[in-house]
Amino acid sequence: MTSYRPWPAIAVLVGLTMATGAVAPADARVAVEDEIRCLALNVYFESRSEPDVGKLAVAHVVMNLVADRRFAGSVCGVIRQGGDKVRHKCQFSWWCDGQTDRPLEARAWERSRAIARAVYLGVT
Repeated sequence: MTSYRPWPAIAVLVGLTMATGAVAPADARVAVEDEIRCLALNVYFESRSEPDVGKLAVAHVVMNLVADRRFAGSVCGVIRQGGDKVRHKCQFSWWCDGQTDRPLEARAWERSRAIARAVYLGVT
């Protein structure tokens, strides 16, 4: 398994111009935001009661799975892998447990989002 590197999409997310001088299209920025949201949801549901080190660990596990060719090549793909036909047979339990996937604790959700963004962008 290879370790991941911050995605080329970082330039898309922060609005930098690409090598061609063109600004990345809005749909690419939306795709990056969707990936970060999936990562944040996973951090929230898998580790919201953990200290930050636990949240970081969960986020890094996902990113390492994304970098491994045996798994889906996207954050959302890794998180949603399995469980589509049988409940409780997925990579991350919250994804296929049949309960709401809407964060209910505002502070924990904001922290999960911040950690997900930092890990996705390779800041930590």
